[in-house]
Amino acid sequence: MAKMAEDTPLIRQFFEVKAQHPEALLLYRVGDFYETYSDDAVTASRVLGLVQTKKSNGDKGPIPMAGFPHHAIENYLTKLVRAGFKVAICDQLEDPKFAKKLVKRGVTEIVTPGISFGENMLEIKENNYLCGLAFERDLCGAAFLDVSTGQFQVAQGSLDYIGTLMGSRTASATITRHPWTNGPSCMTRRWRSSSGSSAWTVSRASRWTRCRSGCALPAP
Repeated sequence: MAKMAEDTPLIRQFFEVKAQHPEALLLYRVGDFYETYSDDAVTASRVLGLVQTKKSNGDKGPIPMAGFPHHAIENYLTKLVRAGFKVAICDQLEDPKFAKKLVKRGVTEIVTPGISFGENMLEIKENNYLCGLAFERDLCGAAFLDVSTGQFQVAQGSLDYIGTLMGSRTASATITRHPWTNGPSCMTRRWRSSSGSSAWTVSRASRWTRCRSGCALPAP
């Protein structure tokens, strides 16, 4: 009986960490570099303009890889967040010189467009709102949080009223309650910010949904 091909220990560790943060693009520290593999490497290469190469993965064959020097993390992290991505940073948790086998690694920071503090990630003249929506029949509750300033606002009202509020704010990320079971049976609303730079489409969804500005929440 043929032996089933397996990932190398390094790649297996990467996928184990990735499984804990499936929605995030995982930056994985290897020596003096942050690397990312598989589908994340394809995305990082496209968004960051990195050269996509290949990483040896034993009998399974090479997989896509992209990376950059660790000292350039702030620059590349800013680009990813500004592009609307949730990013998980996985660092080495022990000195490789003293590691008995594979270096222990773990996620030390998660950065999202709605929760970011770096000066380079924020627009100085605009709030950076994280918006949360909850629906009950034909009513909607909304909360707007800007962690960079500590500003927090809540409101409740008709869908049109909340739509007006969202249209006057630029939310970098929007989340809805899971599961979305109490909203109207058939509902789609599209809201655009007053500047016209951002738009949100909200449709009935059966799963917990997070979206970046400009993207649609999937219908079931």
